[in-house]
Amino acid sequence: MVVDRRRFLQTLGRWGTGMGLAWAARPVVSHGAVSGRVNCAVVGAGGRGRYLMGLAVKDPAVAIVALCDPNRRNLEQAASALARQGRPKAKLAADFRRVLDDPSVDAVIVATPHHWHAPIAVRALEAGKHVYLEKPASHVFREGRLLVEAARRSGRVFQHGTQMRSSEVTEAAGEVLASGVLGEIKMAKAWGVEPRAHHPEPVADSSPPDYLDWDRWLGPAPRRPFNRNRFARWNSYRDYGNGEIGGDGIHDIDLARWGLGVSTHPVRITAHGSRIHLKGESDFPDNMLVAYQYAQDKVLIYENRNFAPYKMHGWDNGNIFYGTEGYMVFSRRGFFQVYLGAEEEKGPGMRGSAGNEQHVANFFQAVRGESKPHADAETAHLSCAVVHLGEIAYRTGRVLHFDPAREDAPSPGGPAPIHIGRTPDGRLVISSENTDALDLFQELMEQMAPRREDYKIFRLKYAWAYGVALTLEEVFKEGQEESEPRYPYWYYYDYGYYRRQGDQSQRARLSRRKPLKFIADPDTNSILVQNATPTQLAKIERLIEFYDQPEPPDSQSVRSTRIFQLRYAKAAEVAEAVKDIYRDLLSPNDKALMQARQRQNTRSYTFVYGSGAGDRSDQATPRFKGLLSVGVNEASNTLLVNAPAQLMTEIGQLIEQLDELARPAVEPVYVLKLDGVSG
Repeated sequence: MVVDRRRFLQTLGRWGTGMGLAWAARPVVSHGAVSGRVNCAVVGAGGRGRYLMGLAVKDPAVAIVALCDPNRRNLEQAASALARQGRPKAKLAADFRRVLDDPSVDAVIVATPHHWHAPIAVRALEAGKHVYLEKPASHVFREGRLLVEAARRSGRVFQHGTQMRSSEVTEAAGEVLASGVLGEIKMAKAWGVEPRAHHPEPVADSSPPDYLDWDRWLGPAPRRPFNRNRFARWNSYRDYGNGEIGGDGIHDIDLARWGLGVSTHPVRITAHGSRIHLKGESDFPDNMLVAYQYAQDKVLIYENRNFAPYKMHGWDNGNIFYGTEGYMVFSRRGFFQVYLGAEEEKGPGMRGSAGNEQHVANFFQAVRGESKPHADAETAHLSCAVVHLGEIAYRTGRVLHFDPAREDAPSPGGPAPIHIGRTPDGRLVISSENTDALDLFQELMEQMAPRREDYKIFRLKYAWAYGVALTLEEVFKEGQEESEPRYPYWYYYDYGYYRRQGDQSQRARLSRRKPLKFIADPDTNSILVQNATPTQLAKIERLIEFYDQPEPPDSQSVRSTRIFQLRYAKAAEVAEAVKDIYRDLLSPNDKALMQARQRQNTRSYTFVYGSGAGDRSDQATPRFKGLLSVGVNEASNTLLVNAPAQLMTEIGQLIEQLDELARPAVEPVYVLKLDGVSG
């Protein structure tokens, strides 16, 4: 190919004089524009949040009015940084909802761990706030579509934190790609080869530091004790982060998709990843290679390795855009260079900024209605989806076929052998004869949205929870098979942000049927019902309502007190015998019973239904019904009994029998000495 150097020089001249005006000339679209000063809050006041705050206050028309973080140290450092910049004090909060409730806040910058990104951003948009959201916009696939819909409904500005979109280097490179000098762009490659330190070795859970609200930090993530590694290195754990591909690779993936010129999802994804160098605790591989096929006969490749001290084409992070006539090396560090023809002759090139300051400035310009955002919600979703689909393909170990229009993954080779329905309460019912298909479906669904725990708690007012649980278990033991759907395997799935508890490695898979469980708690007199279908749950509710009824009032239920005079037996011994026989009917605060326990230093025993065995514990206490109290008067050798009438009659007969059994076998003989009586 003959290189037209004159065209290169003319193009370079245009870049040198006009590139700073290119975006300012774009048409302006109103998004609930703010006139005058923009009041901005920063949610997530860690290192990245403070950096973005510093860029925001370079605009004299922006005021930071609120700082939010569950980490008090982050709040203090952000407040100090704001003071050093000569800005007024901002309100401090640990709960982002307080910020969104403030009508004076116009915009929010969200720079939290990934698992909080979409939950906060969606709520902020719904509250009428403009949102600058750090990358990646979504932690799982489904969140991306929720963000797009929330931004569209709200009419507010959304800017994704892929800042190279606002660099003058990107603008100039875009002109080259659009000019056709490289021919048709058929393939784009993104890479990240930054060397990373080894991950820390596992450490034991511990109490959170006093400056951290750990529960609020966890938020929608699974509930678990504080762990130093998980807090400090959160992007190494899927509960909070997205690993290298989502934490840093999203920048290069976003630019690869931009340069490739695709505005939809890929249709076929293959992935490889493994741990070959980095040691320590992490949920993610230290190398990854993912290929994405698009319907427009275009391919995107992502490559990552975290052990190499050397770079690719001189850059630790970058892209190559392969055209039919030449290629472009591009880096978000602020660089591009064109190479043309078989001889790879150099064409246009440029060095410049990474776009950080321009990207934040573009956000506030859009908030004021002066420009469009360079990375809106749809742009963010399409790029983050590449991250999530690559992760799904890697974790399932299969070629992933994807339907861009429906945003789902149909089964290869024909119609999916999975039947999906919906219950009256809105839950999905998923059933199939194919257990492998169900297991694959579960992997995909857990990437797209967390799963809600399937249980309901019933608190009983009158009936004994343990006894009712046993009855329910018997009722459903025989008829459980008939009450299920016609497919042998089933599963319920709910969308939303819910906590998942327990050991996820032991959770049931879709292909394994989850048994109906009844777990009684004697302390709260409640029953936890787990894994019930809607039909079963409705029947359980009716049965519990039937059993949980107060006893009808009658004369036998009224307690009275009676004194028993013993002739032969010792009152204290008879009292102990009565208590041993009727121990489950005693009042829990029976004085003699508690004193006997203290003398004997015994441990009580309680049985929780569903645990499989009793639990001996000093803290455990049996559950008493409180129908009987027994007192002793040793001076008069009498018993004082308080009980309902029918029970009183039964106990009275027992006391008489025990007293009679203590009668001596031979009547005592008394010798009387009579004084003054003769013969």
